[in-house]
Amino acid sequence: MNKTLKVEKLNSLRNEMTHIWGSAFILGGGSMTLLFNEYNPVKYFFGMLGFILTIIIFNAYFTRRSEMQKMLKDLEEE
Repeated sequence: MNKTLKVEKLNSLRNEMTHIWGSAFILGGGSMTLLFNEYNPVKYFFGMLGFILTIIIFNAYFTRRSEMQKMLKDLEEE
């Protein structure tokens, strides 16, 4: 893979990571609001669902991060 293609891939990953990070915090904040607000079984269910989805989104973020670090290491070796 040539250098410019790797740089474009890194830019794309960085942009995707920014969107994932923002989504995780918005979803996590909304979930916490639902969980710590007045008790209602429906709100509690959606709060827990949002919390689980936040964990999945953070997993996606850190997967992209490790991929990005690997690409940066490969780019530095060239």
